[in-house]
Formats: sequence, C-alpha cells, structure tokens
Amino acid sequence: LLVELGFDAADAFEPMRRWRDLLPDAPRQATLTADAITVDGRPMIVIGYVWVGDPEEGMAYLPTMRSIGEPKDETVRPMPYLELQSIGDANHLHGKRRYSAGHYLTELSDAAIEAFLTRGTTDGNVDWTRVAAGGFQAYGGAIAEVANGDSAFSHRDAVVEFFGGFTWEDPTEDEERMDAARAFGAALSPFASGVYVNVLYDEGVEGVRRAYGDAKLASLSALKRRYD
Repeated sequence: LLVELGFDAADAFEPMRRWRDLLPDAPRQATLTADAITVDGRPMIVIGYVWVGDPEEGMAYLPTMRSIGEPKDETVRPMPYLELQSIGDANHLHGKRRYSAGHYLTELSDAAIEAFLTRGTTDGNVDWTRVAAGGFQAYGGAIAEVANGDSAFSHRDAVVEFFGGFTWEDPTEDEERMDAARAFGAALSPFASGVYVNVLYDEGVEGVRRAYGDAKLASLSALKRRYD
C-alpha cells in the first residue's frame, strides 16, 4: 500500500514535525517517507508511507498519517511489491547522467527539517526545476535490532536516511546539476552521523570513512586482505 500526502513546501514545516513525531512508534510494516520535489515548477513536500503487508491493515494506519495536517492532495493505492522495487527504473536508464548526496541522521531536529525544506537554496526566488530533489526514509525496526558491530552495514541507530540528487541527460548541465545536489547535501551535512556507501560519488576516502567508521573500516580492510 502506497500513501502520499502532498503539501506546498511553504506550508510543510508543521506537517514535517508531526511526521517526525510518528517515527518512534510507527508499525514495523510501515516505512515512513518524506520527499522534497518540484511539481509544475513549485516546491512540494510529499509525506506518507509504504505498507509492506496486508493493505487493509495499512489502511488502518491512514488516519494516523492524516493527523499530520491537511494536504493539498492525497494518493492512496495498493501497489505490488515488484512495482515498488522498480518504481524508479524509468529514470535510471543506461546513458543517463546522475549524481547523489546522502546522510544518515540520528536525530531529526527542527533545524534539519528547515534545511530539508529549503533544499540547499538561499533565495526563495529560484527556478525550482533546477534545484535537486531529495527525501527522508525512516529507519528503526529490524534494522535497529542488529548491533552495528554485527554486520558490515553501519549506522543502524539512524532515525532517517537522507538522499538527494539529480538525473539528467545533457552533459552541458553536469556542473549545474552536481552543484545543486551538493548544495542540498551540504544543507543537511551539519546534522549527519554518516552516509550509506551506495550513494557516494566523489568523496574519496573521507566518504568511505563516513560510511563505515574508522574501527569497522579497519576491521573490514583486514578481513579483505586476509581473504584476498
């Protein structure tokens, strides 16, 4: 089940704060999400959840999600798991250009929400089609039940993962698109506790250290040398 509540970015601060307050007690079947996107040239925030399980049970959680505020529009529809897993495929075809920035956050403060809403911009009079999109995905649940030291995957104490970026086709836009994604990432950087390794592009060794941490990176490097 996919649930999406759309808000104008200018009206989304309080709904985002209420969404944050739902995170600690969200059912295990619900992955709560919040996306900052551009629709018809306007900045929008889409808040909701994906329910992996019985759709009727997922519908029972809908009033809780609706309690965050009155949306501009709403989408509620069943979605096969295969469709969920392939929903972004059309935007990631061979030959397209892409750049991303990401962070883990162990706390979603009001300041982090404000940074998320502005998407790395300093002037509201911008062309929002040229501003990177991004989103938060809630963690917790089964992820948090495994200790950081028990697997290669780190940052299991994260509250949300942030991902921002661009996909485009024209190579003459490379610098502009990458700068926009970096700006969005930089806006969230003061609140970050680490990064998911698969969203790293050009951060080099420092990015790898952010992904794993010094102790785990040393342990994994020693294990690799042993088996290599």
